[in-house]
Amino acid sequence: MEEKISAYQVFWLVIAIIIPTIILSVPAIAVGLAEEGACLTIVVAGSLALVLHYLILKLGCDFSNKSVVEDAKQIFGSVLGRIIVFPYVALIIYDITTILSQTIEFIQFFMPRTFILGVWIGITLLIIYLLYNGIENIARAITITLFSLVVVIIMVMLLNYPNYNTELRVFVMDFKKILQGSIYAFSWFILPPISLLFLKEFFKNNNKAIKASLLGNFLCQVIIFTLIIVCIIVFGIDLTQVLSYPFYSLGTLIVEGLGVAIFVAWIAGNIVKVSIYYFITIKGIKVWFELKEWKILNIPFSIMVMAIAMFQSQTPLFNVLNMDYFVIGYLVIQVPSLLMLSIGYLAANKNT
Repeated sequence: MEEKISAYQVFWLVIAIIIPTIILSVPAIAVGLAEEGACLTIVVAGSLALVLHYLILKLGCDFSNKSVVEDAKQIFGSVLGRIIVFPYVALIIYDITTILSQTIEFIQFFMPRTFILGVWIGITLLIIYLLYNGIENIARAITITLFSLVVVIIMVMLLNYPNYNTELRVFVMDFKKILQGSIYAFSWFILPPISLLFLKEFFKNNNKAIKASLLGNFLCQVIIFTLIIVCIIVFGIDLTQVLSYPFYSLGTLIVEGLGVAIFVAWIAGNIVKVSIYYFITIKGIKVWFELKEWKILNIPFSIMVMAIAMFQSQTPLFNVLNMDYFVIGYLVIQVPSLLMLSIGYLAANKNT
C-alpha cells in the first residue's frame, strides 16, 4: 500500500522544518542583524516567502505527483535535470549535519558531563528507526512532537507576562539593517516549499496540502514575530542580541523545571526534523541513481552523516561558516536553481 500524508500532517511538517532549529536563538539573530527593526524583518521576509511558497508548490503539483527529482529529469533531461536538483540535495545534507551539531552543542550546554559519543549514536539509531517506519510514521511523530513544542513556546511567552517591560521607548529604524535581516530570515521561510517538492508524491490531496503548508508557514512567522517582541520587552535590545539561547533564558526566568521541558521538546523537534530531511535525501538519491530500494541506504547514509557532523562540530572553520551559510547557500546556490526549475514547470504546464 502506497504511503500518503494528510494536509493536517503537512501543516505540522512545515512547522517542523522551520521552528525547531531556530527557536532557541532566533531572537538573538534577528535583533543582532536589525536591532529595533527585527520584527519587521519577519514581516518582509515572511510575506515574500509565502507568495513564492504558493507559486512553487502550485507549479510543482500541477505538473505531476512525483518527486522534484523525477520532474527535473523529465523537464530538462536526465543529465541537466540531475544537475539542477543537486544543490538542493547537497544543502539539505549540509543542513542535516549542522542541525545535528547544534543539537549536540545544546545538549552539552544543558548537560556538560554527558557522554557525547553515546548521544551521537543514540540519536542516529533513533533516526534510522523512524526512517524504516516510513513517511507516514515520521509524519505522525512530527505531529505529536511539534504540537508539544508549540505548546511549550506559547507557555513560555505567556508565563513571562510579569516580566514584560511595557515602558514606551523610541525606536530608530535602520532600513539597511532591516533589509539585511530580511534576507537572512527569508532563508528560514523558503525552506518548506523546497522540501515539500520532494514529498509531493505522498500528498493525499494537493490543493489541501498546499493550503495547509501555507498556514503552517504563516503560523511559524507569527510565533517568531511574537517571540522576538517578548524577548525585546523582557531582556531589551542589548541583552537579547548577546544571549546564546534567548528562548531558553525566557523559560528559566519563570520556573526552573520549565527549562527541562524546553530541552526535551527542542531535542525531540530537531530529531524529527532531521528524520524528514534524511527521508528526503535518501529518496532523492534513490531516484537520482534510479535504485530499486531506498531503505538499504539508511544505515550507510546515517553513519556517513554522523561522521561528517562530528567532524563539523569539532572544526572551528565550520562554526564560522554556519553563521552565513543560509544566505550564501539559499540565495547564491539554491535560488537560481529554484528559479530555473519554476520556469521549467511553467513552460511544461503550458505545453500540456
